[in-house]
Amino acid sequence: MTAGMFDLVPTGAAAPVQPAAPEWCVILPAPDAALAPRDAHPTLGMPAIRWEYRDAGGRLLGLVCRFDIKGGGKEIRSLVFAKHKKFGQQWRWLGFPKPRPLYGLDRLAERPEAPVIITEGEKAADAAGVLLPGHVAITSPGGSKAAGAVDWSPLAGRNSVTIWPDADPPGHAYALQVAGILAKLSSPPGVKIVQPPESVPEGWDAADALAEGWTAEQATGGLIARAIAANREQPAASRSGKSPAKELLLNLLGEAELWHDLERTAYATVRMDGHFENHELGSNGFKDWLALRAYEATDSVPAADAMDASLRIARAQALRGPSYRTWRRVAEHGGRIYIDVGCARWRTVEIDATGWRVVDAVPVKFLRSRGILALTEPEAGETIELLREFVNVECDADFRLFVAFLAAALRPSGPFPILMVTGQAGSSKSTLAKIAVLLVDPKTPPSSGAPRDERDLFVSASNSWLLSYTNMSSVPRWLSDALCRLADGEGFKTRQLQTDRDEIIFSGARPIVLNGIGNLAKQPDLAERALPQTPPPLPDHRRREEGEFWAAFMAAWPVIFGALCDIVSGGLRRLTDTRPDRLPRRADFARWGAACAPGWGSDAAEFLRDYEENRRDATAAAAEASPLLPAIEAVLGRSGFTAEGFDGTASELLDRLGEICSEPERRSRWYPANASQLGGSLERIAPLLHSRGIEFKRYKDRDRKRTRRIVLRCASGGAHDELRVRIMGQRAGVGDQSPG
Repeated sequence: MTAGMFDLVPTGAAAPVQPAAPEWCVILPAPDAALAPRDAHPTLGMPAIRWEYRDAGGRLLGLVCRFDIKGGGKEIRSLVFAKHKKFGQQWRWLGFPKPRPLYGLDRLAERPEAPVIITEGEKAADAAGVLLPGHVAITSPGGSKAAGAVDWSPLAGRNSVTIWPDADPPGHAYALQVAGILAKLSSPPGVKIVQPPESVPEGWDAADALAEGWTAEQATGGLIARAIAANREQPAASRSGKSPAKELLLNLLGEAELWHDLERTAYATVRMDGHFENHELGSNGFKDWLALRAYEATDSVPAADAMDASLRIARAQALRGPSYRTWRRVAEHGGRIYIDVGCARWRTVEIDATGWRVVDAVPVKFLRSRGILALTEPEAGETIELLREFVNVECDADFRLFVAFLAAALRPSGPFPILMVTGQAGSSKSTLAKIAVLLVDPKTPPSSGAPRDERDLFVSASNSWLLSYTNMSSVPRWLSDALCRLADGEGFKTRQLQTDRDEIIFSGARPIVLNGIGNLAKQPDLAERALPQTPPPLPDHRRREEGEFWAAFMAAWPVIFGALCDIVSGGLRRLTDTRPDRLPRRADFARWGAACAPGWGSDAAEFLRDYEENRRDATAAAAEASPLLPAIEAVLGRSGFTAEGFDGTASELLDRLGEICSEPERRSRWYPANASQLGGSLERIAPLLHSRGIEFKRYKDRDRKRTRRIVLRCASGGAHDELRVRIMGQRAGVGDQSPG
C-alpha cells in the first residue's frame, strides 16, 4: 500500500447493491401439467369468490380470491404458480409480477371489435358484463391504487373504451390515472369516463347497480351514453365541487400514511415500486412522489398553488395523525436491531438473539438524508478475523477494541465511545476511519473537516448516524464539550433560521470517529470518552496499490459485514447474563463489549482488561498535554506534599501557584485568571489528578461562612512516596507545555 492510497474513498465503494433474486419465481401462464389450484388459504380458509385470470389464449395465469372476515371486512389474495430451487413447483399465495395482467384478457381476444368497459374490481367487472353484454368488461388487479403496475397494452387499437369508476374520490382518481395511461397508447382516440348519478351512495359501482335491478337499457342509456371524454388537461368536475386538480391531489394523499415525530415534524410514508419510503412533508422526496402520482393519473404536472395547498392540508393531517420515533441507519424495536441497508428498495437487516436476516418491511420509521449510500447486504460464512487483512492496528488488543467500537456503533442507543485514530503519516489511519464508516454508515463524503461551530455539528448529527471528522490537528474546548454531549446523548436545541421563536431540537447519541496527527484528547472529559487507536507506520512490504486494496475489500465487504452482524446477534443473546463485577466509566459500552467479546474469539474479562488499559493510555496522554497539572504538582512538591496535602481556598492556591510559575507562564492562556477560574480548571482535570494519585475535592466550610475550599492530597497511602518523588523532580519546564 502507498501512503496516498488512504486519502480517497474507493470508487464505487458504496454503490447500490444488486437486489437478491426472489426465492419463488412466478410462472405465467401455469404449465398445462400443473396440478389444480388449492381450494383453501392456510389461515383465511375457503374464499368467498375466486376470479380466474387467463391470457389471450385462455391459459390460466392465476386466481384472485376474496375472503370474508368474521365481524366484517375482506381480504384479497392472489394465487399463482411458482418455482423454487429447493421446493420445486407449486401453487403459492403470491402477487402477480409486474406488469400485472388484466382481468378479462381472454374475452378481449375473443371480441377484438367490441367496445371495452373498465371497472374498478373483479366483482364490478362481472356485473358490468351482465349489464352491458355488448361490451367486453375488464379490470386491473390490486385495487384503485395499483393501476400504474398493470400492463394496459392489450387495449392498444381498441376503438371504444369507457371507464366505470366507483362513486368516490379514489374511484375518480383511478379513472383519471387509467385514462392518462391509455392516452399514451396508439389508440383509443377518446377514452370516456362514466359519471355516476348524484343520488347514489359513496362507493357505488356496477355490482351495486346490478343488485338494485338496473337493466341493460338503463346502463347503456343512463351511463354509457352520457359518459364524458377524459380531459387530461382539465379533469371532469368532482362530485364535491372542489377544484379538480386539488381534489386529485387530496385523493392521492389518501394513498400516504401521514404522521409526525416526537418533535412534531410532519412526515408521510408512501409506497414506491413495491416498497415503502418515509419522507418529510415539504421535502423534495415527498413532492416528487406526489407530482409523479399526479402525472401518472392525468399526464400533466399539477400547478404550484395546488401542490402548496395540498401540502398544507397534508401537514395538518399529519400533525393530527399518529406519532412515531424516527431513526437514522440503526433502529430498535421489540428487542431487535434494524439496520437500513440504504438501497433503492429500502431493505433492512433485522438482528435478534437468534441471528440476522434481510427483510423488506420493518416496524420502524427510517429516514434518509442526501448523501446516504448503500451498505452491502451481509453474507454468512466468515469470522471477523477477515477484517484484519484490511486494517493496520498496533496490537491484538487494539483490533479487538476496534471491532468492539463497530459492534457498539450498530447498537441504536448510547452512550458511545469516540474512536480516536491518530498516528504518523503513512500509518493508514485514514483507511481505518473509512472502513469504520463503510461498515456502519456509508455516505458521501465519508468524512469531513472539523465543524465550524456547534450548530454545524448537530445539524450533521440530525442527518447522519456515524459522524467522521478527518485531518484534525487539535480539538478546541467548545468542540470537545460538544462531542462529549453528542457521544452521551444529551441533545441540542437552537433557534430555527429565518424564524423568531421556532426551534430545532436534536436528541440522541451518535458514534463518532476522529482522525488526525498527534493527541486529540487533551481535554480530560474527551479523554474519558476516547477509544484511542494509534496505527504504527506501515512497512513497505505491506503496502498495496489503492485499486487492488479496495477491490479486495469490496469483495470481502459482504462477509465482513455478515460477521459483524453475527457479533451483534451474539451480544443481544448474552447481554442479559453479562454482569461484570466492576464496570469502568462508559459502563454501557463496557458491558456491551463484554457481551460481544466471544464473537471475536475473546471473553468478557479480556475485553475489560483491554478497555481499562486503553483508557489509562488515553488519560495518561491527556495528563501529559495538560499544562496546569504539572504546575499543581509543583505547588504540592514545594510544600513537601505531606499526607494532609493542601486544604485551603482557591485564592490561597492561586497565590501559591503564582509563586511557582514565572511571569511568562502567568501570561499563558492556560493560567487561571482568577480563583473562580482555577476552581473550574481543577474540576475539568480532576480525572487527570486522580490518574496521578492526587485526590481532589471542593467543599463549603460551614465554620467560615460557607467559604468554598479546595482539598488536594495523596489518594492512597501506598502511592504517597512514589507520588512525592515524582512531583519533587518535575518543577523544571512547567510553562513549556502546550496549552492544548
